[in-house]
Amino acid sequence: LELVRQRLTGQASGDELLSATLEIYALAIQLLPNSLVLRFNYIRAALHFGSNKDIDDALAVARDTLATPPSSLTLDPADDVMTWDYCSTFFNYRSYLDIVTEAFMEKFDRAPALRSLILASIEYYLGRMTGNGAHFANAVQYDPEFPVYRLWLAKTLIRAGDDDSTARAMELLSQLAAHTNYAVEAWTLLKALRQEHGLEIPDEFSTESALGLLETRTLLASDNQAIRNGPYFRSQRLGLARNDGYELLKSSRRPARLSVLLADMNGSHYHRLSSSLTRQTLPRDDFEVIVVDVFDRLSPTLTEFADTAIACGQSEYLYNRNAAFNTALANASGAFVAIFDRDTDLPGDTLESLLREFEDGAAENLLVVNQDAAPFDRKNLHFAALSRARALRCGGLEEAPTRAGGLGGPYELVQRLLSDHPRIETLDSVVSIEDAGGPDITPLLRDLWFYKLSPARRLPENESPAIRSLRKNRSAA
Repeated sequence: LELVRQRLTGQASGDELLSATLEIYALAIQLLPNSLVLRFNYIRAALHFGSNKDIDDALAVARDTLATPPSSLTLDPADDVMTWDYCSTFFNYRSYLDIVTEAFMEKFDRAPALRSLILASIEYYLGRMTGNGAHFANAVQYDPEFPVYRLWLAKTLIRAGDDDSTARAMELLSQLAAHTNYAVEAWTLLKALRQEHGLEIPDEFSTESALGLLETRTLLASDNQAIRNGPYFRSQRLGLARNDGYELLKSSRRPARLSVLLADMNGSHYHRLSSSLTRQTLPRDDFEVIVVDVFDRLSPTLTEFADTAIACGQSEYLYNRNAAFNTALANASGAFVAIFDRDTDLPGDTLESLLREFEDGAAENLLVVNQDAAPFDRKNLHFAALSRARALRCGGLEEAPTRAGGLGGPYELVQRLLSDHPRIETLDSVVSIEDAGGPDITPLLRDLWFYKLSPARRLPENESPAIRSLRKNRSAA
């Protein structure tokens, strides 16, 4: 109580409150060293919100907990476990609450079942923090029903690369694609396996059709904008509390005249484009390839060829590719950027022709697209090239919930650019290999939210923080 009084009296900052919380947990664990729930709550708070030292201390407690015989860890159904809205994808709280309810109603000892659910989560946390796939397998063994454990086990099996592991990953992902909120992420992993290993996907047509509808007909609430940029949500990605918003996996740090911006999805999206980029007549030193994966698994082939490779680690149920495009834009070094929304098989001289078009004309006012007829529409417009300065000046691509899922891409950016009356040229060689995946619901969106989608809007409704910073710095300069 004295510790609480000293730490929380007066104007305490968020860091001070967190520090007090973790100290209270550490003290409680000293007093009740066998309490599983105390250990669990401490581990979660530190890994999601603590400092590097807090994280290291929590990982030591997690390892010690798993090394302790489960029967030695005390647990009561009345123990206060963090509820569902606390980082809900890291612990199967709903099943835990069901068992607690049954324990109180039936007056029956359900501690072993509750203990298994907590140990599964601790195993999962260790897997996320260390990259050791054995922890994901253990998590699934403790709690085979929680889908996120199976998803990360599948990712580990994919990394193993052998035939048996890949077959097991396909089985797990097929189940997830058909029946869980992780359907899109699981499906893109399946597509990547199909492309890289020539494997068949069970029930491919019906699954792809259903997910196409999900991606293009799902509208998110406006408060979804906090998911990508808020500290609470960021603390659930990649390195958890060590997460900086994305993970830079590769960077050449070399200048280029043209930057090719790609927003991939588990390495599944640019199968033909990645190959055709290697055959361009434009000298390799003149262009850079920046690939940003919405999730966290990049195409091995594309990563090897790319100059910059970044993982976003998005964990929301419906991804936002525009956030990945903006991350690529923020990291680009070229004076001009080319945004490829869909897979395409580029002729060898495409990039050379594109760069010549910019450097021969009034580059700042030039907009190059793949569609040669106005008005533009989302289903057909899937490529845009412009000066990087102009892309930054107009705030990059829209990251609002109205552009989540299959509704992202450069279309909305092009619509805002039209108000400046750019000189528009068409690059006919950029032909989409894939369908847009559903009807163009842009007119419906405009009817619902005209003030958000007005043609007169110059900046996005939700601007990327990185793009906003670059734009303001350029304006100040």
